[in-house]
Amino acid sequence: MKYLLKFLPLIVIFLSVIPALLPLFHSGFFTMHDDEQIGRLFDLHASLTSFHIPPRIVPNLGFGYGYPFFNFYPPFAYYIGEFFHLLGFGYILSTKLMLATIFLTSAWFMYIFARQFFGRLGGIVASVAYTYASYRAVDVYSRGAFAEAASFPFIPLLFWSLYKVYKTNKWIYVLVTSLAFGALILSHNLIAIMTFPFVLVWACYLFYISRNKRKFVKNAITGIALGFGLTAYFWLPSYFEREYTLINILTSELANYSLHFVCTYQLWDSPWGYGGSIQGCFDGLSFQIGKIQLVASLVSFILALVWIIKRKNNAKLIPILIFFAFLLGCMFLMTKFSKPVWDLIKPLWYIQFPWRFLLIASFVSAFLTGAVISFISNKYLRILISIILVVCLMYFSLDTFVPDRFINVNDNFYTNKEKIRWETSSLAYEYVPKGIQTRTSEIGTTRIDIEKSEISTSAAVIISGEMNILEENDRPHVKRFLVRVKNPGTFQINTFSFPGWRVYVNGEKVAYKDTNKLKLIQIELPMGEHSVEARFTDTPVRLISNIVTGISIIIVGIISFLALRKSHKGKK
Repeated sequence: MKYLLKFLPLIVIFLSVIPALLPLFHSGFFTMHDDEQIGRLFDLHASLTSFHIPPRIVPNLGFGYGYPFFNFYPPFAYYIGEFFHLLGFGYILSTKLMLATIFLTSAWFMYIFARQFFGRLGGIVASVAYTYASYRAVDVYSRGAFAEAASFPFIPLLFWSLYKVYKTNKWIYVLVTSLAFGALILSHNLIAIMTFPFVLVWACYLFYISRNKRKFVKNAITGIALGFGLTAYFWLPSYFEREYTLINILTSELANYSLHFVCTYQLWDSPWGYGGSIQGCFDGLSFQIGKIQLVASLVSFILALVWIIKRKNNAKLIPILIFFAFLLGCMFLMTKFSKPVWDLIKPLWYIQFPWRFLLIASFVSAFLTGAVISFISNKYLRILISIILVVCLMYFSLDTFVPDRFINVNDNFYTNKEKIRWETSSLAYEYVPKGIQTRTSEIGTTRIDIEKSEISTSAAVIISGEMNILEENDRPHVKRFLVRVKNPGTFQINTFSFPGWRVYVNGEKVAYKDTNKLKLIQIELPMGEHSVEARFTDTPVRLISNIVTGISIIIVGIISFLALRKSHKGKK
């Protein structure tokens, strides 16, 4: 009985998450906006098994022309999927297991954070409120934004680890802080940017109440800095090399922030749907935070104020006020009233959708929902209210935790190279090289000027002259050919030109041209037999970023060793 009570919260949380995961147990897969997930996982696997580490170039996305997708797009969700795939699961099942992992870990991390302030019952309620946040259903079952959904676990984990740094100043929590922040960046760098100001305010509060302020500052900065360092291999190139891509079409066209402000009442009541975000108040998506979560947040705030007025000293009161301020800040930034702020702060433009702050609002409102329980003094009433809240949170949300429709497909449907190189690639192409030929679509957006007949079907082609090609190596980051030239001409390697590609002929580096329609690598070959190799190498930015990540990994390893050694000595 003692052990059952000890693990009861874990059991309750696990059972509460299962209904939200039921669609994942359905055969086949389901429809979504970003129907690129399996193709991305397939290409990540192809890059990793080709020993392209860290993976940047993918072989099939980008119309089959060597797209630098993971040089810019956060990979963590796909790393989780790849883990399951390497265990022997298919691509669809691996993706479902990845989603299940995200649901379960975010529920648990929310619990351990809220428990610090509101006890086990408050932690359980907060966990369920976070699991059944409306925006999570939008992310997973409507938008299919799996990378964004992958950031759900790491926000509460980061807040918890910083709190534990304040409480204990132990190096183990410095390590957890670095891993949590690093995972948040790799899950979704835009969400990490959005979250950072809230984390900074939280850290300032912990600094204010800390007894050993100098040590807290040192440990907190070390943890955050290591999080930056561990992921430098990704975010540094992503930031400094975006100028070589068409990334600006995201902020200047359909994903322009000014088109996607939420009408205030939509945060309270917004019909569920599987459509898109449009200008105005009649979107096809639901942008509600959650009625129960909002009411509970307001109740927690009022009760906290009453307790403060009555001069009741309790460590939970100020965090409640801070999180309520966070909630108001998120609501403000999602509505058109904040447009002057968005206009002024240009880095916000890359967030694209102001309603993305729903993710942070889901976190803070779940925390405040758990806070309600802590104000109830009667043990049995506290249990009863907790049960009622958990049941209501699940019951009134379950009808949204379903996809629009299921489709009876298998892995082959998504991993067909022709499908990835055309249909999947046509869904997102903002990281193709700048200078590629484009056209304007019927609705005024920029499209790549390419027809299905022009997608890559081979590693290299002859543009002019007479040649015989023997393909020796065709990996995402290395292309090698033996070319016998009977009549001089132009040899084209079917790979997008992008900083870092180097071409060698018979071991000598040569210049190549990329002034063609699709900015593909072309070289002139004289008569004779030639060994031609194209290799994707590190630019100075990537080299520096890899070194920073390597050093950070070493430091984390040393901290882990010292923490384990200290723990072992303590047990003795």
